[in-house]
Amino acid sequence: MWYNNVNGKCYIRSSINLYKRISNYYQNAYLKRSYLIVYTIKKYGLNSFTLIILEIIEKMKEDSNSRLLRLNREDYYLLTYLPEYNILEKGTSSLNYKHTIEAKAKIRLAALKIDKNTIIYSKKFLYNKNKNKSGNNNPMYGKK
Repeated sequence: MWYNNVNGKCYIRSSINLYKRISNYYQNAYLKRSYLIVYTIKKYGLNSFTLIILEIIEKMKEDSNSRLLRLNREDYYLLTYLPEYNILEKGTSSLNYKHTIEAKAKIRLAALKIDKNTIIYSKKFLYNKNKNKSGNNNPMYGKK
């Protein structure tokens, strides 16, 4: 759980790879995403948050049973703490999730607040973007 020390609001999420989940919030590339928690971290600063590990479930092979257990525990904590920064109300994968019109409006408003001029692209990205991609340089050249 990310707990905002300034306003008392929180965000809850589960993961099968806790290191990867937490380290994302310290990477500039991840902090360019249009998630409510990311905007909030950028607004208040990471130092305004406390990371609380609510529970560690014994590591086991990720199968349907372990996934169900993890998501059930996430549901429990979502109902217990009622986190304001979570968009989804249940501990489920957002894969194939259809956002409500209200959620889409919130996401759009947050995305519009990003100053596109502050995005820093890697030299490799800019090189590939500007490279002539006709003939042999086209990634689909020779493929059927």
